[in-house]
Amino acid sequence: MKTLKGGLALLLCVLALTASAYSGQFIGGKGYLHTSTAISLPPGALDIGIYGRGYAGTPPGALATLYNNTSAVTMNFGFSRHAEIGLSQIIYQDLNLTPRDRSVRDVESAIPGHSALRIKFANYSFKNNFYWGVMPSLRIRTSRYNDIYLEPYQSGAMEFEMTGILSYFQKPLFPDEGYAAHLNLGYINHNDRASLQDASSEFSYLGSFVMSTIKFDYGVEMYGNVFLVEANKYVFSRENYMYVTPMFTFKVFKGLSVTGGVDILALGTEETTIHNPSKSATYLQDGWPNYPEWRITGRIAFMPSTPFYVAPTFVDVRDPGTGRERRKSAIAMDSGDEMFSRSELFRWAIEERFGDQEAVDVDLERIRMERRRAEEELNRLKAEMNAQKAQTK
Repeated sequence: MKTLKGGLALLLCVLALTASAYSGQFIGGKGYLHTSTAISLPPGALDIGIYGRGYAGTPPGALATLYNNTSAVTMNFGFSRHAEIGLSQIIYQDLNLTPRDRSVRDVESAIPGHSALRIKFANYSFKNNFYWGVMPSLRIRTSRYNDIYLEPYQSGAMEFEMTGILSYFQKPLFPDEGYAAHLNLGYINHNDRASLQDASSEFSYLGSFVMSTIKFDYGVEMYGNVFLVEANKYVFSRENYMYVTPMFTFKVFKGLSVTGGVDILALGTEETTIHNPSKSATYLQDGWPNYPEWRITGRIAFMPSTPFYVAPTFVDVRDPGTGRERRKSAIAMDSGDEMFSRSELFRWAIEERFGDQEAVDVDLERIRMERRRAEEELNRLKAEMNAQKAQTK
């Protein structure tokens, strides 16, 4: 089993160093709308994300409203305590004014869009409150189209990206409480010229600050890029850009949450693309921005149980209880199978009581619930005392 895990991890690393995914788009897993955190999913856990974002505006001199809508689905799987595998698939993407073949000039959308594969090595802590990780990524061109207007630049070749992740948690034992800050820094090579050193490349940056409560998360994200080597002069979205995103998360259950935000363009209003008449639509005009001024974006995150992990999918966020790994002995006991040895039973009992991570997680969850009850009782007593004082006056 260890050999299989090591071989799969090595294969994914090799693949991830040969191509790339979209920077800060549809990452899924432990993260927000754009920023990834240095915490990975528990082993065996599955996170399913549904993303959507949209924009509608009228460029200068345009006679009609321009729409830009994109939807995607993500699946992230906890491979081990330090490795998480992620797959992103764009389901629908408006092509807008993207150059298209004359034979398919009437096609206005890409169904499906590109696919992306990534692996995140994370959950490494230092100095108590800090965690770090790295995330190599790979893009698989499953769409017929690239270099899409109003979207970040994607070349038609194999690209690669490497991202470093740093996270700070006010309460590292309870990362879903208190405030946290995250920073992602990445390098992207688009491999769109004869040699890699001559190819257009970007430095990407993503950051977020989030305040978490029991039911809600509130925060702001900032993300953008700086071209280290500029893309071709005919390319859309060849300028540097930066977005600021106020966001919030509503935790419906422990395994179901909804996140919404608004991307506000802070840098990138300049337009430097040279529109080639042989490739661009005749109604595309110079001066039209290559990035939407704003766009609404959202994510639904759902964590179901798997054969390897029991998820608290529909557990109320105020109730105790957390996810746990499925073990051979636990599965056997749940199924009523008594065909296991006394030594296996003894080992299972010892691990569950002393050495198993899920037992520690349960203890931490109980401590959290007791602390919340104590805080609620203290607040109630303070309110009663203030009411008594008001009456005596």
